[in-house]
Amino acid sequence: MARTGQTSESVKMALDTLRTNKLRSGLTVLGIVIGVSTVIAISSVVNGIDNRVSSFINSLGSNVFWIGRLPIISVRPTAEMLARRMLTLDDAKAMRTLPHVETTDAEAAYIKNFQVGDAIRRQKGCRLDPGG
Repeated sequence: MARTGQTSESVKMALDTLRTNKLRSGLTVLGIVIGVSTVIAISSVVNGIDNRVSSFINSLGSNVFWIGRLPIISVRPTAEMLARRMLTLDDAKAMRTLPHVETTDAEAAYIKNFQVGDAIRRQKGCRLDPGG
Protein backbone atom coordinates (compact mmCIF):
# COMPACT_ATOMS: atom_id res chain seq x y z
CA MET A 1 0.00 0.00 0.00
CA ALA A 2 2.93 2.31 0.70
CA ARG A 3 4.04 1.85 -2.91
CA THR A 4 0.70 3.21 -4.20
CA GLY A 5 1.16 6.27 -2.03
CA GLN A 6 4.64 6.87 -3.44
CA THR A 7 3.37 6.51 -6.99
CA SER A 8 0.52 8.96 -6.47
CA GLU A 9 2.89 11.39 -4.75
CA SER A 10 5.31 11.15 -7.69
CA VAL A 11 2.47 11.79 -10.18
CA LYS A 12 1.32 14.83 -8.16
CA MET A 13 4.87 16.23 -8.09
CA ALA A 14 5.28 15.69 -11.86
CA LEU A 15 1.99 17.40 -12.66
CA ASP A 16 2.87 20.27 -10.30
CA THR A 17 6.22 20.69 -12.06
CA LEU A 18 4.48 20.72 -15.46
CA ARG A 19 2.07 23.41 -14.26
CA THR A 20 4.79 25.66 -12.86
CA ASN A 21 7.19 25.29 -15.82
CA LYS A 22 4.77 25.46 -18.75
CA LEU A 23 7.23 26.92 -21.29
CA ARG A 24 9.98 24.42 -20.52
CA SER A 25 7.49 21.54 -20.57
CA GLY A 26 6.01 22.71 -23.88
CA LEU A 27 9.43 23.06 -25.48
CA THR A 28 10.42 19.61 -24.24
CA VAL A 29 7.28 18.07 -25.72
CA LEU A 30 7.85 19.98 -28.96
CA GLY A 31 11.44 18.70 -29.16
CA ILE A 32 10.30 15.12 -28.62
CA VAL A 33 7.58 15.45 -31.29
CA ILE A 34 10.02 16.94 -33.81
CA GLY A 35 12.61 14.26 -33.06
CA VAL A 36 10.17 11.37 -33.42
CA SER A 37 8.69 12.89 -36.59
CA THR A 38 12.15 13.26 -38.11
CA VAL A 39 13.04 9.65 -37.36
CA ILE A 40 9.76 8.46 -38.89
CA ALA A 41 10.25 10.64 -41.99
CA ILE A 42 13.83 9.47 -42.58
CA SER A 43 12.82 5.86 -42.04
CA SER A 44 10.01 6.24 -44.58
CA VAL A 45 12.32 7.79 -47.17
CA VAL A 46 14.93 5.04 -46.72
CA ASN A 47 12.25 2.34 -47.01
CA GLY A 48 10.87 4.01 -50.14
CA ILE A 49 14.30 4.13 -51.78
CA ASP A 50 14.92 0.51 -50.80
CA ASN A 51 11.60 -0.58 -52.33
CA ARG A 52 12.30 1.41 -55.51
CA VAL A 53 15.76 -0.13 -55.99
CA SER A 54 14.44 -3.63 -55.20
CA SER A 55 11.60 -3.29 -57.72
CA PHE A 56 14.04 -2.02 -60.38
CA ILE A 57 16.38 -4.96 -59.83
CA ASN A 58 13.45 -7.40 -59.83
CA SER A 59 12.20 -5.90 -63.09
CA LEU A 60 15.49 -6.82 -64.77
CA GLY A 61 14.80 -10.49 -64.20
CA SER A 62 16.98 -13.28 -62.96
CA ASN A 63 18.88 -13.72 -66.19
CA VAL A 64 20.50 -10.27 -66.41
CA PHE A 65 24.11 -9.82 -65.36
CA TRP A 66 26.21 -6.69 -65.02
CA ILE A 67 29.85 -7.36 -65.82
CA GLY A 68 32.52 -4.81 -65.09
CA ARG A 69 36.05 -4.31 -63.96
CA LEU A 70 35.01 -2.82 -60.62
CA PRO A 71 31.96 -3.53 -58.46
CA ILE A 72 28.83 -1.50 -59.14
CA ILE A 73 28.59 -0.46 -55.49
CA SER A 74 30.97 2.29 -54.43
CA VAL A 75 33.68 0.61 -52.43
CA ARG A 76 37.34 1.46 -52.19
CA PRO A 77 38.95 -0.66 -54.92
CA THR A 78 41.55 -3.14 -53.79
CA ALA A 79 44.88 -3.66 -55.55
CA GLU A 80 43.47 -6.83 -57.13
CA MET A 81 40.49 -4.90 -58.54
CA LEU A 82 42.73 -2.19 -59.97
CA ALA A 83 44.98 -4.81 -61.57
CA ARG A 84 42.08 -6.26 -63.58
CA ARG A 85 42.16 -5.68 -67.32
CA MET A 86 39.78 -3.04 -68.63
CA LEU A 87 36.84 -4.51 -70.53
CA THR A 88 36.46 -3.33 -74.10
CA LEU A 89 33.67 -3.21 -76.64
CA ASP A 90 35.35 -6.17 -78.33
CA ASP A 91 34.87 -8.16 -75.10
CA ALA A 92 31.14 -7.45 -75.27
CA LYS A 93 31.02 -8.54 -78.90
CA ALA A 94 32.90 -11.73 -78.00
CA MET A 95 30.37 -12.48 -75.23
CA ARG A 96 27.60 -12.36 -77.83
CA THR A 97 29.07 -15.43 -79.51
CA LEU A 98 28.62 -17.58 -76.39
CA PRO A 99 25.79 -20.12 -76.82
CA HIS A 100 23.85 -19.17 -73.69
CA VAL A 101 24.01 -15.37 -74.23
CA GLU A 102 21.06 -13.76 -75.99
CA THR A 103 22.41 -10.22 -76.23
CA THR A 104 24.89 -7.77 -74.74
CA ASP A 105 24.94 -4.02 -74.39
CA ALA A 106 28.25 -2.30 -73.79
CA GLU A 107 29.32 1.14 -72.71
CA ALA A 108 32.89 2.42 -72.67
CA ALA A 109 33.63 5.69 -70.92
CA TYR A 110 36.72 7.67 -71.82
CA ILE A 111 38.56 10.86 -70.98
CA LYS A 112 40.75 12.48 -73.62
CA ASN A 113 42.99 15.50 -73.38
CA PHE A 114 43.44 17.69 -76.43
CA GLN A 115 45.17 20.97 -77.03
CA VAL A 116 43.45 24.11 -78.25
CA GLY A 117 46.03 26.83 -78.77
CA ASP A 118 48.03 27.02 -75.55
CA ALA A 119 45.30 25.45 -73.40
CA ILE A 120 44.80 21.76 -72.76
CA ARG A 121 41.15 20.72 -72.66
CA ARG A 122 39.70 17.54 -71.22
CA GLN A 123 36.78 15.78 -72.89
CA LYS A 124 34.71 13.11 -71.23
CA GLY A 125 32.58 10.84 -73.30
CA CYS A 126 31.08 7.46 -73.78
CA ARG A 127 30.77 4.97 -76.65
CA LEU A 128 27.77 2.71 -76.78
CA ASP A 129 27.49 -0.61 -78.51
CA PRO A 130 23.83 -1.71 -78.42
CA GLY A 131 23.30 -5.42 -78.33
CA GLY A 132 22.44 -7.38 -81.36
